[in-house]
Amino acid sequence: GIVKEEEVQVAPPTQKHAILMTGATHSRELISTSFNVYELLQLLQQGAVKKDKTWEALLNQNKYIFMPIFNVDGVAYIEAEW
Repeated sequence: GIVKEEEVQVAPPTQKHAILMTGATHSRELISTSFNVYELLQLLQQGAVKKDKTWEALLNQNKYIFMPIFNVDGVAYIEAEW
């Protein structure tokens, strides 16, 4: 059936900023994958486990998206060389 516009419920927009953290964007920067995971663990440990106010505020104010390996072909290329 037809849905009237006034019947559609739209969720209010979030006021949080989205922060995308990527690693291994280029094939020869494999250390960036470790840095990406390290930052994720820091946020969780300091903000969620230890309840540090600064880190907790960062978690509450932002959305975080972690992508440890962005360029899988580049990583596969480097692994094939070794």
